Parts: sequence; structure tokens; C-alpha cells
Amino acid sequence: MTHDIQQTSLRAYHTKEQFAPTQRRRILNAVEKHGNMTNREIQHETGIIISSVSARVYELRCEFHLLELAELRKCIVSGRQAMAWKVRA
Repeated sequence: MTHDIQQTSLRAYHTKEQFAPTQRRRILNAVEKHGNMTNREIQHETGIIISSVSARVYELRCEFHLLELAELRKCIVSGRQAMAWKVRA
């Protein structure tokens, strides 16, 4: 059983490595197009699942491609106050 879990984890890792650069580009394009977006808005616009959006946004923030807005704003998808991101100028 352990072997199956390890193989599944290995496949998931390689899948992430394959799709992450494309997802990052799609996220940057969406945020550039709209000016600023929340994670849920990015999910809605790109069709990328929220867990992947969160991971890619984190990576883009660490690489200084995305910056957070100074204040929370209402998300048009969830209707709640949320952090929004903008592309670094």
C-alpha cells in the first residue's frame, strides 16, 4: 500500500511541475487584464481550481510578480471582503 501512495505522490508532483508555469502565466494575464483580483475571482476567470490558484499566487508573490492591495475589498464572486492582488509595475 505504501508503494501506491508514493507512486501517486510522485505523479502529483510531476503533474504540478508540468502545469504550474502555465497556471502562473494564466493568473498573471488575468490580473493584468482586470487590474486587481481576489483568489476567487482568479478561479472564476481562469477555471483553475482554488487550491492551485492559492499555490500559484503564493509563488508569484514570493517572486515579487504580484503585490497585495493595501486594503481588503469586496470580492465579486464570494461577496465577502478579501485580499486582492495586482501585478507589480
